[in-house]
Amino acid sequence: MKDNLVIFGPTASGKSSLAIELAKKHRGEIINMDSMQIYRGMDVATAKPSENEREMVPHHLFDLVEADEDFTVFDYKILALKTIDEIKRRGNCAILVGGTGLYLSSLYYDFDFRKRDDKKRQAIERLYKEGGTESLQQKVKENYPQLLEQIDFENPHRLMRLLESGSVENQKKRSMLPLTLIILESDRDLLNEKIRLRIERMLQNGLTEEVEQVYSRYGQREYLPALRGIGYKEYFPYLRGEVSLEEAKERHHIATRQYAKRQRTWGRNQYENPIFIQTNLSTEEKIKKIEEQWR
Repeated sequence: MKDNLVIFGPTASGKSSLAIELAKKHRGEIINMDSMQIYRGMDVATAKPSENEREMVPHHLFDLVEADEDFTVFDYKILALKTIDEIKRRGNCAILVGGTGLYLSSLYYDFDFRKRDDKKRQAIERLYKEGGTESLQQKVKENYPQLLEQIDFENPHRLMRLLESGSVENQKKRSMLPLTLIILESDRDLLNEKIRLRIERMLQNGLTEEVEQVYSRYGQREYLPALRGIGYKEYFPYLRGEVSLEEAKERHHIATRQYAKRQRTWGRNQYENPIFIQTNLSTEEKIKKIEEQWR
C-alpha cells in the first residue's frame, strides 16, 4: 500500500484541485490540513472545497468546531492520525492537503505535546482582554527575552501560545508515519496574479456577507484565532466604516501574498528531501511526476 501523500504549498497554488484528481485516480480520501477550514460557517474566505468537490471524493476534518471553540495542533494530530488509520483500513489512500505548516509538522515530526493548562490559558486571555497585545508583549519580554527573535511579536495568538507553553517550537524528531511529501512551487508573479483573481472571486461569491456574519457573532472577541484569519480581519475595519472596500481588499491581497511567502519558506526549510513540483505544469504532468515518486 502506498505512503500517505501530502500536498503542501502556498495559498492559491492549486493544491485542492490536484488532490481531487489524484484521489479520483487512486481511491484516495482527502484530509484537510488547513487550520482555517476547521471552522464552521467560514467557507468563502478560507477557500473551503465546494459541496460539488466534496461529492467527488470523501473529504475529512472540515467544519469541526465553531469559531470560539479551542482547537489545538495536538487536537488536529489526534484526529488526523485516527482518520488516516480509518482510510487505510478501507484500503484507500490518505491524501493530506493544505498549507498550515504546524499541522504538517505535527504529523511529520514526533512532537512532545504538553497537556493544556486551562487555568493558565484563561489568565492569559484575561491579560489580553484587559491590556491588549502590548500587555502580552510586555509579559513575553519579562519571561522569555531569549525567544523574541523567534516569534511574530505582533501576533497576539502566537504570544498567547508562547506564554502558555513556554516554548516557540518543540524539539524535532521524525515520526514513524510514512509520508510522501509534495510541495507545489510557483513563480512569484504568477502566484500573485492567482491570489488577486482568487480574492475577486471570493468577493463575487459573498465574502463581505460572510465576514459580516462572523463579525456580528464574534466581533467582540477579535483575539480569537479564527477572527485573525486572513480574509476576515482585513474587512472588519470596512464593516466599522473605517476604510473603504478597496482598501480592505488591498490589505487582503497584501496579507495573502505575505502568507504565501511564509508558506514557501516553511516548505523549503522544515522538511528533509521533499518533492518539489512546479505549478506551471499541466495537471497530467504534475500527476505523472507525483506517481513516479509516490512510494
